Amino acid sequence: MLPIYLSIDGLYSYKTKQEIDFTRLTEAGLFGIFGKVGSGKSSILEAMTFALYGDTNRLNSKNRAYNMMNLNTDHLKIVFEFIGKENKKYSFEAGWKRNGKNFEKVSTIERKAYVYENGIKIPLESNDAEAVIGISYKNFNRTVIVPQGQFKEFLELKGTDRSIMMKELFNLDRYDLYQKAADLKSVNQSAVEQIQGSLQILTDYTEETFTALTQNLEHKEASLILKEKEFTVKEEEINKLHEMKKLQSDLIERRQELELMKQQKQAITDLKQRVILFEKTEKTFKNLLEAFEKESDNFQRQKEALKDTEEKLSKKKAQAEDVTSEFEKINDEISKNEYYKILIADLENMLSYKKQLGELNIIHNRLQKAAVIIENTQKNLDSKLKELTLKKEKTEYLKRQKADTGLLFAVEAWFQKNKTLNQHLEQSLKTIADKEVKQAELQQFFIEHQLKPETAKETLIQRNLELKEQIHQTQQHINQLSVQKQLVQYADELHNGIPCPLCGSEDHPHIMKSSDVTERLQEFDLQYEKLSKNLDQLIQLQNQLEIVTGKTELLHHDLKNEKDTKEATLASLKKHQEAFIWDDFDAGDYTTFHTVKETSQKIEKEIENHEIELKSINSEVEQLQGELEKYTSAVKNIEKDASQKTGSIGQLKEAFKQLNTEDYRNLTKEDIVSEKEKITETVQTNEQRYTALIALKEQLQTDMIRLEYQKTSQEKSVVEIENAVSTYSTSIQLLLHQNNFETIEEVLAILSLNLDTETRHREIREFEDRFHLIEHTVAQLEEKTKNQQWDASYYDAVLLNYQQLKEGREILIGEIKSVKDQLEEHKKRSTEKKKLSEQLEQLDLRSKNLSVLMNLFKGSGFVNFISTQYLEELCCIANQRFERLTRGQLTLVINEDNDFEVVDHLNSDRQRSVKTLSGGQFFQASLCLALALAENTRSLNKNEKNFFFIDEGFGTQDNESVNLIFETLNNLRNENRIVGIISHVEELQERIPASVSVVKDSERGSLIKIN
Repeated sequence: MLPIYLSIDGLYSYKTKQEIDFTRLTEAGLFGIFGKVGSGKSSILEAMTFALYGDTNRLNSKNRAYNMMNLNTDHLKIVFEFIGKENKKYSFEAGWKRNGKNFEKVSTIERKAYVYENGIKIPLESNDAEAVIGISYKNFNRTVIVPQGQFKEFLELKGTDRSIMMKELFNLDRYDLYQKAADLKSVNQSAVEQIQGSLQILTDYTEETFTALTQNLEHKEASLILKEKEFTVKEEEINKLHEMKKLQSDLIERRQELELMKQQKQAITDLKQRVILFEKTEKTFKNLLEAFEKESDNFQRQKEALKDTEEKLSKKKAQAEDVTSEFEKINDEISKNEYYKILIADLENMLSYKKQLGELNIIHNRLQKAAVIIENTQKNLDSKLKELTLKKEKTEYLKRQKADTGLLFAVEAWFQKNKTLNQHLEQSLKTIADKEVKQAELQQFFIEHQLKPETAKETLIQRNLELKEQIHQTQQHINQLSVQKQLVQYADELHNGIPCPLCGSEDHPHIMKSSDVTERLQEFDLQYEKLSKNLDQLIQLQNQLEIVTGKTELLHHDLKNEKDTKEATLASLKKHQEAFIWDDFDAGDYTTFHTVKETSQKIEKEIENHEIELKSINSEVEQLQGELEKYTSAVKNIEKDASQKTGSIGQLKEAFKQLNTEDYRNLTKEDIVSEKEKITETVQTNEQRYTALIALKEQLQTDMIRLEYQKTSQEKSVVEIENAVSTYSTSIQLLLHQNNFETIEEVLAILSLNLDTETRHREIREFEDRFHLIEHTVAQLEEKTKNQQWDASYYDAVLLNYQQLKEGREILIGEIKSVKDQLEEHKKRSTEKKKLSEQLEQLDLRSKNLSVLMNLFKGSGFVNFISTQYLEELCCIANQRFERLTRGQLTLVINEDNDFEVVDHLNSDRQRSVKTLSGGQFFQASLCLALALAENTRSLNKNEKNFFFIDEGFGTQDNESVNLIFETLNNLRNENRIVGIISHVEELQERIPASVSVVKDSERGSLIKIN
């Protein structure tokens, strides 16, 4: 993560919005944030972490939003922009507001997250920064931004807690392979069981079975060879018999067919003669008869057409005479049309004339109504103008009575701030009293244990050493007495001739003589137990002292800060009291001011109501003025329309030619329209009839000329056709005589047969060919069978024997095929069985290997091993800086419990706990480990640059160590690493290339300035 921008508004001591452009700071590689204690330096880091994670170490979740908000602001807003995963720009925001009615209530905290895509701010679905940065809140405070009191946490973590942190930071859960190995073994076992089930099915496929099937096949194939020979002999015999049977059968069938055809031969001969007669008659008479019939039909049609034409011509002549008579009548009516047209034009003008008169009357009525409306509108307008004047005068009077709003706001603000400062003072006094009570309670611990606070730690350490020395001496006495007691026991059991249990000698010249030491040994045992118990109590007391000392120091620090806050509040309250400059009010009398304020508010409300009413009356006046202007303009337009109508009426009256307006005064529009339509209809009817008669007369003349020509043509055609019919009749009679026919009916009877001569000739030809073929076939068959004798019973016996042999042969072939199929299936299954056995062997080996892996990965042992490797790598990276900072005296290592220890190179390279380090050395170790952690987690963020913030520690270093630390931090810039530090030591500011100063102003709160 690389910070870009931070804005803080309303957080803790940040009363007004303050901004930090980290771009200039991070470009320097090393920068600092400086300010006095309590100025708000650490709040900058807290703002970042809260914007990212919505959490803070300073406060728990109870009433957090209220406690984080500055008491003099009504809102809190944090905006933090940074470069995160995959070098994308992100923005995380947090904010909430104070309840306007209840000072101690605030709205729900709102946190939002955005990512910039092509300069556009796009909301993220989740506001969890862990998804963007890849680090949890707890580990973020350990590796990126380290608040006060947590810088050394990683070094002090227990082995288990540190392993959990390493798993989260470096995603070591991917090395927790036990379940994966177990899943693989489960899958492997399923495969084993499946193969075992398949092999169970294949148990019958053995070498013995294969041998038996092979022998059976050889036996059946030998039997088939014998069967085939016997079958071949019998098949030859049956084929000969089949051939003989077929010849006999064919001879019988052909004889029968020949006999039938002999019976049909006479009918075929008769058919042949009829076909010849039909062909001759058709050739001679058919075309001539068809031509005669055609001409006869045509003659009748032409005679009928001539008759029809003569009738049509007669009708047309009669119709022409009627049209001529009617045409003479319509000429008289056409002469009256001009008069009718003038009359129609006058009627149309009469309609317009009466319409204009009606519209003129309507306009006069509108003018009368408009005059009344204008008069009423003017009265309403005068009334509203009078009401408006009175309301304005009353409003001005109320404004003169109202107090100065700015003054009231200023005095109200003074009283509110005065109240807030008094509340802060009261809270500070209460907090100081509570902390002094707690301080007295902690002092009671020293009184109860008869300890002086300033020497208590050294006193208990001295007691601890003395007790340990006493326990050591007591243990030595116990060991000596135990040996002495055992030797006495051995000596008592020694007898000459019996081997010594220690040296094996059977000769014992000087046996030890000593008194019993059991009672003394018991006394020392009781003394050792008592001393151990005292040591445990002393260690417990030391632990209690460490807790009480820590609480005392923290309480002293908090009490000092609270007293400083109280003094600052008293100073602010005094300065605020001096700022009261209003003579009309008393700084100690809020009630009088409140009464004046409420009175002013009531007047203000009344003025607002009056102004609303004034606005409403003004709106009504403007509306009435607009209506009056609209009505006046409308009257002028109506008068103009009346003048135009009068002129139009005069013009229409002068245009009449036949009609008099007085004659039509009492007639309605419908009467005039009806009269006009009747005259118009008469004119149109006459004109249409005249036009139709002219067209009809012309059409009749054309039709009569056409019919006269058609009649002449048809008369000529009838004569010509009649001559042709006579010629055909003569030709037919001559042919009848030549072909020996008495009448034409004999010819028609023959032609009515309508024979398909081609088909009949083909039938006759096929019959004759078939007849000759059958005769020849019968002669051949009689020749082939004249010396053969057919025995049907012998044939049936041979056929039965042949079928039995065939069935036996087919059964044997089927059995051989079945045995071959079994052999093929046996080979296939044997191959499958072999393959499955090999797979089962491989799966068994895999199962054993997976069991070994499961034992290896069981209980997170492998993950812990990987975690240890990461920790050792961290140590190597950290030692590159730590050894230099400690001038080669110390090196960090990891013990068997994954806890940090140091190798003391000045004391024979002995290892000891990191808790034995001095405060300065502990800071150096923490710094080096934190830098190593940040370096190792750099890949997690996928950033080109990495960022790290330190919020404590430099006050514990001597000048030379500080120089080494700053040299180390400066070297980080060459590694694309950015480090920010927070300190109240202003001398360090001169050594930092870029910095930010935080100053706390009593009025404006904490202010940020980039140096």
